[in-house]
Amino acid sequence: MLLNPRLAMTLALGWWILPSTAEAQPLTPTSAQSRDAEQTADPADPLEPTAQTASRRQRYLGFGPRLGLFWGFGAGLRVGAPQLGLDLSGGYVPVTLFNYRWPTDLSLDGAHTGQLNVAAYLSFRPMSQIVVGLTSGYRYNSLLGHGFGFGIDTHVNFGKKFALHMAAGPAIFPTGDDHYRREMDEPDLGFGFPRPAFQFGTGTGLLYFP
Repeated sequence: MLLNPRLAMTLALGWWILPSTAEAQPLTPTSAQSRDAEQTADPADPLEPTAQTASRRQRYLGFGPRLGLFWGFGAGLRVGAPQLGLDLSGGYVPVTLFNYRWPTDLSLDGAHTGQLNVAAYLSFRPMSQIVVGLTSGYRYNSLLGHGFGFGIDTHVNFGKKFALHMAAGPAIFPTGDDHYRREMDEPDLGFGFPRPAFQFGTGTGLLYFP
């Protein structure tokens, strides 16, 4: 059976054109494939657990024991914002000083006192692991009278509820020398350093933030 020449030419052209068109036509992904590709190429941003943990810390109210000459051996309460607030503390403070009685007698004496401290604190970068700041405020000593103190205030956070509290600085009692002379009944008593009017101390404490 002989084929029509026109039909044979049409079949030959179709056989040559169809494979070329299939090779040149780009593949079009389905909508489901596009969504999967977008999810793979754009993963969720990773979380920052350190910053989130710091932001969840409660630092508006803390309390705990205090040790050292800066606050006394007692307890303290910290109230306020993490950057700025009040620090209340009190306890037993041993006062150590050099006395001299003209012209030759020099002695190291001490006294047992109680002390109340009301101070403001200012913290830098309060949500970091180690917080450094300043403190200054009023002090009342049962022997030395009214005074004020200032110094460096630092605490090291560990966990969400605890911090190691440290401080150091001087305390000044303007009438401390006279108070001590009256207590000792020695109006001509002289002092070296440290003296009643000028004390220096360090302190360590534990802060619990409920």
